[in-house]
Amino acid sequence: MKRLLLLLTALIMICMCSMALSDSNKLTEDEAWEKAFALVEEQTGYTRDQLRKNQILDGDDIWYVTIVLKNPLEDEDGLYYVEMDNEGKLINLTYPSKIFLESQLERDIQACFNCEDSYLLLADVTAKWAEKLSALNDPVISDEWTWERYLKVIELGIRVPPDTVLNYSEARRAALKQLAEAEGWTDDMPGMFKIWVSAYYVLDDNPVWFFGLRTHSYTEKEYESDAAMDRYHKELDQAFSKVNQSVPREIGILINAETGELIEKPMLDYVPVKFLPMDFLIRTDAAVASVTDDQ
Repeated sequence: MKRLLLLLTALIMICMCSMALSDSNKLTEDEAWEKAFALVEEQTGYTRDQLRKNQILDGDDIWYVTIVLKNPLEDEDGLYYVEMDNEGKLINLTYPSKIFLESQLERDIQACFNCEDSYLLLADVTAKWAEKLSALNDPVISDEWTWERYLKVIELGIRVPPDTVLNYSEARRAALKQLAEAEGWTDDMPGMFKIWVSAYYVLDDNPVWFFGLRTHSYTEKEYESDAAMDRYHKELDQAFSKVNQSVPREIGILINAETGELIEKPMLDYVPVKFLPMDFLIRTDAAVASVTDDQ
């Protein structure tokens, strides 16, 4: 019996040592990223500066990693799915998939948002897709409800602003000033929101600048912690309580690109939201009605 107990104790110690050794050999998340990038580079010939991180998941025995090609082929999603063991040995690599025209348009337009030069990026995308769509022999018929919304962005005719109108910085200042005056805010309150999209185009023969604003979110590095977001919301609540107003979630501002004056009242949406993110930009009937019905 004593010998049996000694044997069992020895086996338990061996198992524990084996588990500890296994854990010590396990890749850290940073190491897993490095291994995954190296595998994609080795298998595809792309270099690190052509790739970027997407997602990573530790599946205990297997690491699941997705890496994105920054400039994929027009008809591919650019996603590489890497499966590797805890030593970084490749189990499987799935290459980018083909994507439909709808997804290509959505990807191009989404890449223009949350950038300071959004108006220039949208002008490029508009020119590109106007040419591509006009070259199609038949119109695209899609079951995707988003297709019509992204088409409407192209149909706005967004273009690079000429020298005869307000430049981006001038238009931005004018738009935020007009927003504060129209809503009875203090001058600093518009700056509490993020400009996620801007565009220059011609509406009813009038050159216009559009600016889309929204509250900051966890996706931004400066606001990714709960503490930072709590401080931000407290600042918003304090500022808007002083003017006896609720905090808007989304804002759309349309100004005359020559004079800087408002074309119409600012569009505002509150929680719970009534409008989808691009509604103010593409000027859906409901969005326009929200500022014209009582004018």
